[in-house]
Amino acid sequence: MTVFRGYMKIIQRNMGYVFLYTGIFFGIILMLESVVGKQTEEQYQASALNIAVIDEAQDELSNGIIQALSQKHHVITNMTDKRELAESMYYEKLDYVVQIPENAEQVLLEDGGSLKITKNPGDYSGIYADMEINTFLQTVQTYHKSGMEIKRAVERALEIIKINADVTVQETSKRADGSQGYFFYFRYLPYVFLYTLCYVVPIVLRNFNEKDMERRINSSGVSSFRQGIQGMLAMTILSGGLWALLNGICLIIYGKKIILDSHMGLYIVNSICLMLVSIAIAYLLGNLLKNTSAINGVANTIALGMSFLCGVFVDLDVLSPGIIFIAKFLPVYWYEKANILLYEYGNLTTAQFQTVLMSFGIQIAVALAIFSATMIIKRIRVNQE
Repeated sequence: MTVFRGYMKIIQRNMGYVFLYTGIFFGIILMLESVVGKQTEEQYQASALNIAVIDEAQDELSNGIIQALSQKHHVITNMTDKRELAESMYYEKLDYVVQIPENAEQVLLEDGGSLKITKNPGDYSGIYADMEINTFLQTVQTYHKSGMEIKRAVERALEIIKINADVTVQETSKRADGSQGYFFYFRYLPYVFLYTLCYVVPIVLRNFNEKDMERRINSSGVSSFRQGIQGMLAMTILSGGLWALLNGICLIIYGKKIILDSHMGLYIVNSICLMLVSIAIAYLLGNLLKNTSAINGVANTIALGMSFLCGVFVDLDVLSPGIIFIAKFLPVYWYEKANILLYEYGNLTTAQFQTVLMSFGIQIAVALAIFSATMIIKRIRVNQE
């Protein structure tokens, strides 16, 4: 284990970088926590929205939709100019716009059509308006299919909505249980993992990639495969220590919130998969790069590139389809995909759970593929020398 001990000595001399970037990450998380991480259940309960309704139908059903929304929200029915609506949405004077099509009763109840909805990107308060409209329409449709006239079906649906006026957030939504803080914590982990490891690991490996050092190691009788395994073991200990440090900080900040979360185990597995991907990428870079400036530049490019493309710095739901297509080839996308599902749903459906497991599997497969490629590169380099 001579090679392994050599790696560990060099890692100890470079631990300052790890603590530096971890400290920066810790500061950012504390800032986020003070701004958005302390939202309580009251902030996620249905609140009064400013809703504009464009009623092109003027029938019993469209009138019922307006009445249903009016029970909890401020409904405006006299704003029909598209430019005025767009400006009101841009300046956040409106939260939500509903366009009811002509022949709404036929389109919505018989043909399976839908309303045209416009809401501000990233504003999750519109989710509750979606739920209210869908509940109302489904109730009306159920009564109508049972033989009830539309007018009476609308009246019955409005009565039911009035009874259930005090909306409570369903357990299926994780946005109501105070988990938003550690959702952001896990969301930003890829950047700190990738940048820290992709910088520190190549710096450590640079010492072993010097020609004199390589010749000495190769002449010692240690095979390239064993060298790779011992190096990877040392790097795994480094990344494992970073993982333990970051998760320890998470426990300190969020305490019982994260411990009592039903998905805590899945969050941990997801972060372990991310750690494996990060160390595999870092180990590959360490065997390709020897210049310190190049190491810093490539580490920045990879960490920032994946963070912007894969939903770390920018919500996935606002990225274009083309960007999403590219992101699906990157492991961080699947980390974030699992993270979002764990945050948004308290009780995962079978399909959602399978998606989470698939995300884990893709990350592990990518890590193994990168590690295998690194071992091949090392073997080729040794044979050439």
